[in-house]
Amino acid sequence: MKNFFIFALLVFISLSSCRKESLIPIDETETEDPKEIEGALFKGIVKDINGVVAGTKVEVYQHEKLVGSVTTDVAGAFNTLNIPLDKDAHVTFAVKQNNEITAKRVHENFGKSDIGTITLTENEMFSSKQEYLQNPGSNDLIVVSGYITDPMGNPANADIILLYDIVEVAPFTYESQGDGVTTDENGYYELLMPKDQEFYYIAIQELCQPRLLNKNEVTILGGFPAELIGPFTEDVQLPLINKANPVTDEAAEMEVGFLAYGLQCNGSVVTNGKMAGTITKGNQTFSFDAASVSNFFWWTRNYCIKKVNQNQPWIVTFTITDFGNNKVSDVLTYEITSPNQDLGSITVCARDLTEKPYVQWSVGLKSYYYEITDGLIDANGTLISSQNPTANTGFLKFTIPDYTSGGNKIKNFTFQGGQVGETYSFNQSATDVLTVTYTQQDAKIIKGNFSGDLTGQAAGAVIPLPVTGNFVINLP
Repeated sequence: MKNFFIFALLVFISLSSCRKESLIPIDETETEDPKEIEGALFKGIVKDINGVVAGTKVEVYQHEKLVGSVTTDVAGAFNTLNIPLDKDAHVTFAVKQNNEITAKRVHENFGKSDIGTITLTENEMFSSKQEYLQNPGSNDLIVVSGYITDPMGNPANADIILLYDIVEVAPFTYESQGDGVTTDENGYYELLMPKDQEFYYIAIQELCQPRLLNKNEVTILGGFPAELIGPFTEDVQLPLINKANPVTDEAAEMEVGFLAYGLQCNGSVVTNGKMAGTITKGNQTFSFDAASVSNFFWWTRNYCIKKVNQNQPWIVTFTITDFGNNKVSDVLTYEITSPNQDLGSITVCARDLTEKPYVQWSVGLKSYYYEITDGLIDANGTLISSQNPTANTGFLKFTIPDYTSGGNKIKNFTFQGGQVGETYSFNQSATDVLTVTYTQQDAKIIKGNFSGDLTGQAAGAVIPLPVTGNFVINLP
């Protein structure tokens, strides 16, 4: 801001009665070059997720001390017009709200008066303390910044979290120091953090499920991946991350649900079967598979739906299978317009399911069905479900010892679910009891229903689960 001294030229005109005089300028005033006002002036805006924040206090720090404060106006704006600031030292602006401190630092070579937006965010994913920000103007703090973009270089929305001094104060309960921030409209972020400190660095994108964008080097907080960075002795801009999903892919969880009754060819309710097919919303399609529960089929689930598809209708396409009678319904399509929509009764009598041998079993709401190769009865009278289990059936196999002597207990039931994209694998333990009721026994084909407990394995856990199922075994 500059003042200019304006000087007037004083002209004295003297007139005599006998002659005309010339105009004579007076040039006795000393002039000075224009001078810039001492000090610095800044302005900015405070916002949160709801928009501008009016009436909040912005503290201003310089030379490691609080030098003044201002209050935002109705537009969330503030300036430092009435706070004397030096031009040759950094200035820190801090807003304290809801036990959170949001700070932004401007250096002496900032080069402009508008500091932009101070965005108030709450770190909802991790609980952390900010003891290091008790004096936001401290010279022991540095600015850690960076950019997040999509692969095309467009700014992307992401959350950045820097943590340190993590302590488990109780089982699965943690305390830490640190802060988190969301990228702005330019994909930019910055955090004021202590220097000479190593950080757990997390860059995530929330698209229904958190997606890690940076490196997975260590595990913190009982299982969350993070990258180790630092320590830093001065301000640092972290490497660009350019693999975020585009802003147009912003997604939200949306729920869909429906139910139906299956009817056998004779009009009785299908009690052992499954409803399976696809659910479509816009250009997104999801598969589903629901076992019969209490004589009806029911499916409800939250799906991660991209913004472009959120106003599109839910379309479900499926068939219902009756395992007890080896029948399948026609392929049916419905538009789902209400929560847990009742699709009514559906006849399951369009065609035979298969003439091939298979094993089917249901656990909770999930039904499994796989065609198998021919079985055999060995020299000890043991029935073997499949001679050559394959990867595309999860190496499914079981035996029935003493079959030729009336044995009806399934043993060695194994299924490697990971081979076929399933969550659970099954490995029958010695205490699992699966009892068979035979519906057909002859020299070439054996059919039966079974029920009992089967040990499932998922994510390292071993879980005994109630199971019902049936099978068709062909003999050579």
